[in-house]
Amino acid sequence: MDGKGHFEGQYRTRPTVSIRGATKHETTQQLIQRAHQERANREAKRLEVQSAVKIQALVRGFLVRRRVYRHLRENEIPELKKKYDANPQQQISALQEICRLVVFSSDVTSVTWVCQAMVKQRESILTQHLASSNATVKSSWTVILCKLGLFCVQFIAGDKGGGASIAPCLRFFETYCAKSKSMEDTTVLAKIYSHLIPRGYFGLLRQIINTRVPPIIEECSRPPTPLAEQIFYMVLNPLVAVAHSKDTRFKREIFLSLLKEIFCEDLSEQIKLFILPCLAKAPEFKFSSLVVLLDESGGGSSDLGIPGTPALLYSILYMSRGRLSSMDRQQEAAFLSVISILVRSTIVHRGSPDHQGGDYGQHDDYEDEDEEMDVDHQHYPHHQILINDCIRCLNSQEFIDCMVQIIKDDVDIQKIHQAKPAAPVSSFGQPTSALFGGSGGSAFGGSTSSFSPASVTSAENDYNQANNLNIQNIRNLSKICHQLILSFREGILQFALLKTLAMRGRLLRKLWQIICTTSQPSLFGNPTPLISILSRGLRISTQERDEIAPLLTVFC
Repeated sequence: MDGKGHFEGQYRTRPTVSIRGATKHETTQQLIQRAHQERANREAKRLEVQSAVKIQALVRGFLVRRRVYRHLRENEIPELKKKYDANPQQQISALQEICRLVVFSSDVTSVTWVCQAMVKQRESILTQHLASSNATVKSSWTVILCKLGLFCVQFIAGDKGGGASIAPCLRFFETYCAKSKSMEDTTVLAKIYSHLIPRGYFGLLRQIINTRVPPIIEECSRPPTPLAEQIFYMVLNPLVAVAHSKDTRFKREIFLSLLKEIFCEDLSEQIKLFILPCLAKAPEFKFSSLVVLLDESGGGSSDLGIPGTPALLYSILYMSRGRLSSMDRQQEAAFLSVISILVRSTIVHRGSPDHQGGDYGQHDDYEDEDEEMDVDHQHYPHHQILINDCIRCLNSQEFIDCMVQIIKDDVDIQKIHQAKPAAPVSSFGQPTSALFGGSGGSAFGGSTSSFSPASVTSAENDYNQANNLNIQNIRNLSKICHQLILSFREGILQFALLKTLAMRGRLLRKLWQIICTTSQPSLFGNPTPLISILSRGLRISTQERDEIAPLLTVFC
């Protein structure tokens, strides 16, 4: 049959096979490109579908949550408020449920009412529920305080509050987040701040300080307004709450968060002229603990675990005023270690080698240092103003006197140890107490307990520990002076600290002793002194150079 009705008995379709081979309409390269383009189009289509699904899911979730939140704010929370007012016997349970819903729905219109109710019911909550022996009840109220405390801080900072009154939130914080006679359970406070600190508590406080505290013209250690006083106590309360805590990790987290989120960035007028003076004079603030934990948090001799900035250096120097004389030896060593690290990372003059990126001999482009120090601050960047303030602190008489006293005490330790009489020894090479025995320890019945092996060993251990701290203090002080000399060509004339230390004969002798004992480990014999290696013109590592260069170049 011919024509359109041609039928050959095949009722199933089969693929068309070209008997003569590949088509001649496109080359191999065009075929590869077409296949690649088709795969790319299919992948783009899949990504488009997936993106549309995600966007639709987010939009639908947002709409559902908004509808649920609106229902809670308009129906559930008002009903619970009526229940709270109508039934005094169930006020606490109703208030607990209202707190959960307010925090869950972010109801800024009810947060004021909740804070007022929490303050009103403080006696029942603090004495019966937070002090309850029932762990479940205590835990549930602790969680509510954590969530509500963070919500209140965000409310005060303006992220959620708008123009509403913040007085009830401040009163809530004063009642539940500060150590007082009614809030003596430090474990609850620790849990509250362990929830607030990782969620940017001090960062929100910095925002509150800059927006709620009025501009300050000069330094003041008294709050200019009642609101400023409450905000300052919001900064101080977590430091007081962990002052006697044995959890070193949590204390370190709080102190580092304080420094990183408030004092590492450029200091505003409110922080520099109000918060810093108040913290420096607050007896509850443990500055020595802050310095020790900051020194221990570093990963080495040039790292503190947080950014080293001029603002941080100035803050630590300022807060140390009036506190250096009350530190023990370990705290003094930690303070000098922190200051030496910050000085080397921040005080870099515009004419210094570190700033130019060249060698130590590039001093041709120096300008007159005195003129640069007197230039108007309008031509300086903000960090240079802070550097000048740091230099004034390092040049202050109080700081110099404390450094001289630290070095004097350290040198006197060695002098007293050298003058201390040794235990009496017999002709047999043994202590007399070992020969005669007895409780008296002497042939004539006299007491020689001061020369017992235990007391001698303890004294030696104390001396070795004090001597190690002595060496560490001198090294750190030399690094501070070394950086000042590198940054300022005539630093020896500008800094009273350099002139004062250069006239200390005992310090120079101790410094030379440290230089001679600073050595390089050897595999085949005694350690080789670094000064001997330098005298032969041999190369040393960067770490060894940093150990001996400040000691040699400053006072020797």
